[in-house]
Amino acid sequence: MAKLPRFCISNIDFRHLSLADWLDMVRSNGLDHVELGSFALDEMPFADVQRELAARRISVAVMDSGSVHELGRCQTDAEIETTQKHVVDCVALARRFGADGLLVRLGHTAHRDTITSVRLIRDALKPCLAAAESHGVTMLVESRFDWRGVDPTRTAIESRPEHLMLLMEAVGSRYLKVNYDAANFHIAGSESFPLPYELLKPWIGYVHMKDCRRYSPLTHGLKSNHKLKTDSHTGDYECVAVGRGVVNSMGILAALLGDGYEGYIGLEPHTAPAKNRVVFEESLRYLRAAMRTLTEGAPDPARG
Repeated sequence: MAKLPRFCISNIDFRHLSLADWLDMVRSNGLDHVELGSFALDEMPFADVQRELAARRISVAVMDSGSVHELGRCQTDAEIETTQKHVVDCVALARRFGADGLLVRLGHTAHRDTITSVRLIRDALKPCLAAAESHGVTMLVESRFDWRGVDPTRTAIESRPEHLMLLMEAVGSRYLKVNYDAANFHIAGSESFPLPYELLKPWIGYVHMKDCRRYSPLTHGLKSNHKLKTDSHTGDYECVAVGRGVVNSMGILAALLGDGYEGYIGLEPHTAPAKNRVVFEESLRYLRAAMRTLTEGAPDPARG
């Protein structure tokens, strides 16, 4: 019998908590795997982070290399070399933590066409992929929207499933896969499911689960009261608990189960700090209930 996907939680939205408090929250919700941002190592030594994890019997499923160093935004050879070194170092760090995956973000240079971007990224990734193969760590490229406002021509690799498919085919390495984030595709103006899933299915190595809805001051009040996700073309969106927005989370789970996906599903609430834990815990309850519906015939959580 195939293993079921396992849930984990990212620490990107919980930087207001100490590592110990965040891990206690993780454990109190019955999770034993996390997505760990590399910034945690800027705040305390590796040995201390490892000790906090071990004390709670929590493992790192995926490391996150962050969004500061992005190959697609590099404008000089020196910047490319610095970014490559960061990614290679993060690959080694992921292996030290026992993680099999490393999130990487590519970024984009305005007005650069997709084919050029794919070829440049393919070549720039070579030393990173060599390190990934050496350490047995899979690099995971996340689908994203244009939050930096650098993609007026909608040619960024990460913004469209067709563009990501081109990159995967051009690179052709089993150590480069996709982090499928349906909500990000929606915010970017693409269909969130099923088209991106169907196009990228051979390369899905990790899944981010969050939900979103379009923001309007007419229904949600002043913008200052919300932490919004903004795409330069499609506008403002608010992240909400899974099951409360536009993403077909049940359909995605059913597809993952039907296709035998055995990897991790990472939760990231992406709301205001005061709301993150509530949104995370509601999302986790929904997803666990949805999993029971799909595997055991329990009542649909959307109708419960």
